[in-house]
Amino acid sequence: MAVARTTDIWTTRMDGGDPTSLPGMNNKNFSGSAGVASGLNWKITGGGGYYTLTSTANPLTGYVALSYTGAIPADNTVLFQMSNGSHRISILSTGNANSLKFVGATTQTFTGLDLAMADESAIPTIIRTTIAADGTAKAYLFDIIEDDSGTVLSKTLTADSNVSTDIKFGTDDGEVTFHTVYISENGAFDPDEMSLSDYTTATLVQTAFGIINLLRDSKRLMLKSVVGSDAINYGYDVSSNMATRFNPSIHVLMRRVDAPDGFALAGATAEYFFQVEVYVVTKGSDYRNSYRLGMDLAGEALDELYAKTGLKGSTD
Repeated sequence: MAVARTTDIWTTRMDGGDPTSLPGMNNKNFSGSAGVASGLNWKITGGGGYYTLTSTANPLTGYVALSYTGAIPADNTVLFQMSNGSHRISILSTGNANSLKFVGATTQTFTGLDLAMADESAIPTIIRTTIAADGTAKAYLFDIIEDDSGTVLSKTLTADSNVSTDIKFGTDDGEVTFHTVYISENGAFDPDEMSLSDYTTATLVQTAFGIINLLRDSKRLMLKSVVGSDAINYGYDVSSNMATRFNPSIHVLMRRVDAPDGFALAGATAEYFFQVEVYVVTKGSDYRNSYRLGMDLAGEALDELYAKTGLKGSTD
C-alpha cells in the first residue's frame, strides 16, 4: 500500500457542477458540451455524448458516482473510461439497472446494483478505478475493499493496451446522472490510500495508516518476524475478542484530532494536533514471557516511530 503523500491531490474534482468550469485551485477542467445541470448533479440525456480531458499520467485513479435517471443505456455503452497513453480501462453499461461491466484486457461484472435508485434508501452507485504503472487495474464498488466477513469485493484485471490519452465520462445512449467525477493523476490509490476528503486523507490515511505502513515496513526483528505485517492493523475494534485474534498483534488507533487554530492571509493554514495510540497485544501461559515480548514489541515500535517520523507533515 502506498499512502498518498501530502503533495498528492485529486487533480480533477467535479461535484455535480459544469465539468468545463470547475471551481477551486488545481482543478483540471473537462472539455465537452454533453449535459445540463440537474439539481446539484450533472445529467447527460438523449445520448448527449462525453466530457473528456487528456492525461499521460501513469498511474491513475478515477472515482465516479452515477445513477440512471431515465432510459437505461444500451449494453456496452461507455459510461467512464480512463486511458493514459499505454493502458485503458472502461466502465460499461450492461443494458439493465442491476449491473456494470469493468473492462480491460478481460471483462468482470459487478452485480446486485440499483443504478435506477428504485429503493427508497438507495444511493448513487460509486466506483473507484485505478491503473498501476504495470497495467494492473482495480475497481472498488462503493469504495469497499472487503466486506464484514473478509470477502474481497474489489475486481482486478489487466488493463487493455491503448495509445489513447483521454479520460472521459458520459453516455451516447439513454440518460445518466453523474453526481461526482474525481481524477488523480498522482497515483493509483485504493480507498485506504486516498480519501475523497482532504481532512480524512490527512488524518486517518496519512497519519494513522502511515504509521501502520511504517511499522509493517520495519526491518527490526520483532516487528518483521514475530508480529508480521498481517497482525499490524488499524484499531477499528480493540475489544478483547477482536484484539486477540492475532497473537502477538499491534493496533494503531487515532484517539483524537484537535484543530485549535486556523490562519488566513493571502492563503490558508490549518494546524492539527493528533493523538495516536499504539496497542501491543501478547498472550501466553507464562506472564513473564508474555510481558517481556510485549515490552520488546512496544520498544521496537517506539524506536521505529522516533527514528522515522517527525521529519515531514502528517507523520508526527
